[in-house]
Amino acid sequence: MRHASDTAQRAMDRGAVSNRSAPSRPPVPRSVWWLLGAFIVLVIAGAAYGIRHFDTDLTARAEAALDDAGIPARVHFDGRHGYLEGTLEYEVDIEAAVAVVEAVRGVANVDSEMEFLIAGGPEEPTGQEPPPAPTGPRLTIAVTSGTIDLSGAVRSQDDADSLVAAATAAFGETNVRDRLRIDEELEVAAWVGRVPEVVAQLPALSDGRVVIGAEVSVRGVVEDEATRAAILSVVRNTVGDLVINDLLEVVVPRPPSLVAEGSAGSVNLQGALPDQAILDEIVAAAGSVYGSSNVVSELEVVRGVVTAEWLDVAPGFFVRTAGLDPWRLEINDDVLTVSGRGPADGTVASAIEGFGSIGGGLDVDTGDLEVAAEAVADELTALLEGTATFRPGSTELSDEAQSLLDTAIALLVENPSTRLIVEGHTDSQGSEAGNLSLSQARAEAVVAYLVAGGVGAERLTAIGYGESQPIADNGTSEGRAQNRRIEFIVEEGNS
Repeated sequence: MRHASDTAQRAMDRGAVSNRSAPSRPPVPRSVWWLLGAFIVLVIAGAAYGIRHFDTDLTARAEAALDDAGIPARVHFDGRHGYLEGTLEYEVDIEAAVAVVEAVRGVANVDSEMEFLIAGGPEEPTGQEPPPAPTGPRLTIAVTSGTIDLSGAVRSQDDADSLVAAATAAFGETNVRDRLRIDEELEVAAWVGRVPEVVAQLPALSDGRVVIGAEVSVRGVVEDEATRAAILSVVRNTVGDLVINDLLEVVVPRPPSLVAEGSAGSVNLQGALPDQAILDEIVAAAGSVYGSSNVVSELEVVRGVVTAEWLDVAPGFFVRTAGLDPWRLEINDDVLTVSGRGPADGTVASAIEGFGSIGGGLDVDTGDLEVAAEAVADELTALLEGTATFRPGSTELSDEAQSLLDTAIALLVENPSTRLIVEGHTDSQGSEAGNLSLSQARAEAVVAYLVAGGVGAERLTAIGYGESQPIADNGTSEGRAQNRRIEFIVEEGNS
């Protein structure tokens, strides 16, 4: 036992000595860590690139398979998961498109986001054998927002070059996407050489496509019946006896419109606009001035509505209506008509100036934008307040009153829809009947002066009240002076 213990002790001593004598490990240089980090970044980037490249490769091969099958559908990938988009004639066509893409090597599964439209006959029965692979040329010509996409298979490079040249001539080189494939095993089809004539017609087609194979499908939007007839005529002359499925739609273009009305802080919007972005911008601009909860929008995005220069300045309308109540603006044929009422504090003048400089190619009519009738009446009454309007015991206007009434004429001319009652009042000196007659004569004298200055007579009514409506004490000279007055009152029904 003692020998074993000694041996164990010596082994432990050797181990201790060995540990003490082993050299320490130097730290890893910082540059090595940097290199390792860079390597990891490159690996991740390469993987990301590989995924994107894989997606692109799957898309190209799946679209080629759809072209081979004569199916005019679009497809994109998220990894190996495919998504089909577009519209086909029959529901069974969508099932066929899914099957074609799922058969492409590398595709895991496919979701369809497509719609089907039964046209050109009854719905095809399901459960039948898939049609045989096409043996003739197949073309899909898609037009979207001024660009043209050529896909499908033709028999020779000359055929492809001829189609690309026609597309370039019609749409411009930068607006042509060439995805045509050459397949020399395809049968000869006489219509291929005439397809450039169809391409030349397609700038008149809005967001549509022409598919030519065993049958023909023509889809899209045109501006009038004559354009539709011209496209179909060229297609018929091109494809001969092939069945044509006509899905062209006539949508007549029209300008955008806008009507906006505001009252008591609430705004109502109506009109037809070309896209959702400008609609949202107009609604947001109204909400920023009046509060979004106070804006009721009945604006619509309508097919066929074209863009217009004034759409760029439309969001600036609402800040110019601030302070008006009520107000209304309407745009038709690039004419902006603004009407409304505002206080006599410069608000109306500011709105007129603001709309006059709005731009956007608009002709602006602010003739019905006025100071509110009540504000006009108050301002005219205040204008003559404290003034010796008439010479004592007379209906002759004083020089000071005439000067002030010249200012009143300018205000009434600027606000032509205001209709007022001109009231004459006296103090209690003299007989009641005499005062009534004098007040009527003085009110008529004011009306006559205003009419002579250019104010329409139909806008003014003279009424004398004599001493019956005092506003001060007739027992003092100061009170009697206040009672001898001319007042302007808004005629009932005018605001």
